[in-house]
Amino acid sequence: MYINTLFNVSKSRYIPQMIESTGSGAALKTALPPLTYFQCPTTAAISSRSRPIPKFLPDVGGSREIMPHSSKVADPLPASWPSAPNQKLPTRVRCDQTTWRMRFMEQAHALQSKSTQLGKARLIITKLTSTIVGLRARVDDSATSADRITAIYHELSRRQRILIETLEISRLRIARLKKSDRAKDKVQQRNMVLKMLLNNARQQVKENDDSEAHTLKEALAAAMGRIRDLEDAGKELSDALTRQDEGSNASDDEDESTKSRDLGFNVAVAEVQFKEILEDDHFEELKTLWGDILRE
Repeated sequence: MYINTLFNVSKSRYIPQMIESTGSGAALKTALPPLTYFQCPTTAAISSRSRPIPKFLPDVGGSREIMPHSSKVADPLPASWPSAPNQKLPTRVRCDQTTWRMRFMEQAHALQSKSTQLGKARLIITKLTSTIVGLRARVDDSATSADRITAIYHELSRRQRILIETLEISRLRIARLKKSDRAKDKVQQRNMVLKMLLNNARQQVKENDDSEAHTLKEALAAAMGRIRDLEDAGKELSDALTRQDEGSNASDDEDESTKSRDLGFNVAVAEVQFKEILEDDHFEELKTLWGDILRE
């Protein structure tokens, strides 16, 4: 505002009129506000007591500082004004106008450079903000993926436990089937013995009719053995059925369910053994032979 006032005063030629109205340059001190400026070369040459030219620094934080060349601070008014009455005031004002214009251009250039730097900083801040938003979205996606993978892991762990339990049950069943195979081997051995007895009986019948009594004894012994096997197998089947009925009345715990499956397997094994003894083809042949002997 002060610079514009000074320029308007120079352009409107107000200063010569002021000099004419006051009659001297001394009254101009009270008419104009205090001004610190660069002296014009012409004013410095005419002035009888020249003063050191103050050096202006750029504005920092909105404050102006004056750094003189010497240790003394320059006077508010230049020394040329009271000591050089012959110096024309418009010339001095024009010189001061040039100085202030140069300073204005320098400060405008500095302001423009600062504005450019501010625009670059805003652009960088915008890019960083968009990058932060993208990173937050990636973090959310990673958290969602981690939750999904954790759920899949728990599901696979549950299936693994079920498979381990199924494997243990299968091993138990395999062991019991092996035991039933050993029992089946005993039955086969007994059948072989009965076959040998039958063959011996046939040979004895052919050789001597008196051997019928001996054959009948052997048939009775074989029948007693079969009856004993059937009784044992029937007893095992009955016990297995009884244990299964008792286990069905228990609670629905996981251990109780496993126990009930084992009891069902035991019943199935007992039924297989009983049917093997009951449906013995070799004994059917013996019964046919013994029937023929009895009919004779």
